[in-house]
Amino acid sequence: FLTSGLDPATMGSEVHPPVGSGLLGVVRDAPRPIRLADARRHPSSSSSLPHAHPEMGQFLGVPIPALGDWKGAYYMLGREAGGSFTSDDEHIGEMLAAQVGGAVMMRRLVASQKEMHDSLLEMLVEVSDAREHAIKGHSMRVSKWARALAERLDLPADEVNRIAVAGLLHDIGKIGIPDSILGKPGPLTDEERILMMAHAALGAGIVEHAGPLAAIAPIVRHHHEWWDGGGYPEG
Repeated sequence: FLTSGLDPATMGSEVHPPVGSGLLGVVRDAPRPIRLADARRHPSSSSSLPHAHPEMGQFLGVPIPALGDWKGAYYMLGREAGGSFTSDDEHIGEMLAAQVGGAVMMRRLVASQKEMHDSLLEMLVEVSDAREHAIKGHSMRVSKWARALAERLDLPADEVNRIAVAGLLHDIGKIGIPDSILGKPGPLTDEERILMMAHAALGAGIVEHAGPLAAIAPIVRHHHEWWDGGGYPEG
């Protein structure tokens, strides 16, 4: 594929960068497919075609529908002497181009959603840590070590990511704890300690209603449990 306005990493190793005024560049900007009996004789063929073979002269290039700042094209080559691709080939090419365009749109949508998801996480972490100035960066450190431990245990990638996100948001429930308790310089009273301990269940309640974050609710709820059965809220 020839692309313009799209990071090649988004679509994988078979995506090629723009080739300027080469033949694929012409196809990319064309309103409809281009058929040639011998692409080697075309004035714009000076730029080499990826994977081309010296004996392959027949050419069918199809523009992929523009999607925002992205445009693309793909091509097929043949080497039957004196032959050419047909209008049926062209129609098939246009259908494939529409499918490719749709796939690119979905990939970009998923990437956009991930960016929004990451931005939301960053915002929630900042809100959580802002309540306790003395431990600024605590959630990021917990997430970092949680991810490292999960990877050392050879857990599946989705499990590692889930644990890392839970590390980021494990203290989100402190949003519901009064500042007078969070910022108290001395020891907490028994009543204050009970209120502070409620942050684990509060945090689980927050994330379990947040769509994709619901999967980390059990981790957030139990991040203060102990191996010996102590801890809270269930210990």
